[in-house]
Amino acid sequence: NEADRMTHIVQDLLTLSKIDYGKMEMNISRFSFAKAISNVYEAARLNAEQNHHHTMLFHCEDDIPDVMGDRERIEQVVMNIVSNAIKYTPDGGKIEIYAGSSGKSVFVRVTDNGIGIPEKDLPRLFERFYRVDKARSRESGGTGLGLSIAREILSQHKGEIKIDSVYGEGTDVRITLVTGRAHPKHTEGGDFRQATYRAVRQGLKQAQSVLLEPYYEFHIAVPQNMVGRAMTDVE
Repeated sequence: NEADRMTHIVQDLLTLSKIDYGKMEMNISRFSFAKAISNVYEAARLNAEQNHHHTMLFHCEDDIPDVMGDRERIEQVVMNIVSNAIKYTPDGGKIEIYAGSSGKSVFVRVTDNGIGIPEKDLPRLFERFYRVDKARSRESGGTGLGLSIAREILSQHKGEIKIDSVYGEGTDVRITLVTGRAHPKHTEGGDFRQATYRAVRQGLKQAQSVLLEPYYEFHIAVPQNMVGRAMTDVE
């Protein structure tokens, strides 16, 4: 419903604000990339197979190197891509996840035979609030911020994301990470609490025109208890 969607928007805006102001904490450790991708596959498979009747396959090379980074954030990024594949593939489709390594990098590919993305939309996929299929995204609770967050998290890890798609045929997403240490960016100065509050309000104002239909009456109002929790969380 709309209340849940606005809650998700606030949470995503707070995540982006942390990244923009260099305040997102990164729990850096060495972890098994193969196990991390396997975790995402297992977490998404039940929804894909039981609720959407997809065929979902996982292919993993042997001896994939461990990586240094924030495992939870990396899994978040991959889950976002897999969830999009499930969402935008008609029921009964096929989704495949490949994990492997090449040189000093590891990669994960997520492919599907879903509805695909029009060529004109590909350059704008990482814009904040941009959604290709607005009606379908609304129905599934999409905020148009997931890919923006994914790219920013990967940037913190010196990683990359590439999306290839043919409209009507499917999409192929490839994420690449170097096996060295991630170097999260940090910034100094400024009142981050106030900056974050302003960013959330600005983002919600943008959401008014981008995410809501014209016939909705919408007022920018964030419940004080939500703001309080959010400000405590980002400090």
